[in-house]
Amino acid sequence: MGQSSSKPVTFHKSHGDDVVVENGGLAAARLDNTPYWSSGLLFSALPVKVDQKIYVKLVVVSKACHDVISVGFTSRDPASCGSAEIEDAATSWTCALSKHYCTENAVICFYLTTAGRVRYGKVDGVEREALDKRVAMGGPVWAVFHIWSEPTTVRVLSANEAMRTKDLRGEEVVYGVDCLETCGPPVVKDASVATCGQDENDGMCAICFVNGLEVVFVPCGHMCACSKCTRMVQNGDNLCPICRVRIGSVVRVYR
Repeated sequence: MGQSSSKPVTFHKSHGDDVVVENGGLAAARLDNTPYWSSGLLFSALPVKVDQKIYVKLVVVSKACHDVISVGFTSRDPASCGSAEIEDAATSWTCALSKHYCTENAVICFYLTTAGRVRYGKVDGVEREALDKRVAMGGPVWAVFHIWSEPTTVRVLSANEAMRTKDLRGEEVVYGVDCLETCGPPVVKDASVATCGQDENDGMCAICFVNGLEVVFVPCGHMCACSKCTRMVQNGDNLCPICRVRIGSVVRVYR
């Protein structure tokens, strides 16, 4: 586990043209959807330490595109270079988080390991590693945040705030964006169930939490979704929502 700071990081005064930073550098929002990567960029005000966990709360999540936010690190000082230069793969390392991973009020944490790996996860979930991201460790690095589309709004939290959020989340609303009309209104489920979708007392789709489990993903073998949400996933990133392995095919299961 990474180290935690008693204070949250704050956003740098240098940022993309379509981003507004508020609340003393603790909150930011995307204002427009211009087709430039640099338009939605944000950075930490100061370089970050190895194993320093950074916590971001997704206050509002846009429905305009599949990817919600990218997080990672850059060795380019945001104060001395244009934000477009952050795209350089030799000096920046980011990974995109999709709607299947990001829901409103979710708290995401990410940090840089001593081995130069980018790790991320929900504060109440399992950490993952961006396997193709190895950060050059020769000097200072800044945290990078990229908001993909408006009206996504984020807020950085301290470790204490993030832990309080975790403790208070006894239940949360979880549903698929495209399932509202077909699956009905969202149903409140215990947050611990959302990470597996196979609770012995539940057996409900891990995406909409309304329909039952109806398909098995191949090759990973996870049985975690209904047929309607499966079509949404296949039309999106086509990755299993549990393990993020690419779906080769699906098998309908009759229970």
